[in-house]
Amino acid sequence: MLPLIVFFALASPLNNLNKVGEAEFSVMFLDIYDIALYSDTGTYHQGTEQYALTIEYHRNVSATRLLDLTQDQWQHLEVPESTITQYAPVLQDMWPDIEKGDSLTIKVSPDSSQFYHNETVIGAIEDARFGKLFTDIWLSPDTSAPRIRRDLLGQD
Repeated sequence: MLPLIVFFALASPLNNLNKVGEAEFSVMFLDIYDIALYSDTGTYHQGTEQYALTIEYHRNVSATRLLDLTQDQWQHLEVPESTITQYAPVLQDMWPDIEKGDSLTIKVSPDSSQFYHNETVIGAIEDARFGKLFTDIWLSPDTSAPRIRRDLLGQD
């Protein structure tokens, strides 16, 4: 009798997506993370229906620190406090502490956004507005990191 071998296909959040651009975020010669933008067409513009941002961390970062930094960036973008208050507890419950080498990915679809930690789904937000709100941290013309935005969008 031959042994039965079962293969499980892990659904990568980047399946069927093409890289648009990538960047590195550093502070005072310390590499913090690499970030890459993917879309179904390999290009990105406001209104792209399916896209993903993946961040690979070069440092340990607590979930609390990630949430604090996210809220700081939303405040920079003048996101209403009521909106921040709506999403902060959801992210706090969802996000793990990050260790060096870990990745965190958001895959945005028209009606929802899924978060992945090292390619494992950790949660979803079923709200069409959230994906843009979160990815605007890097993709908005008003981002605090215009060089990263240019690199992600593949602009010279």
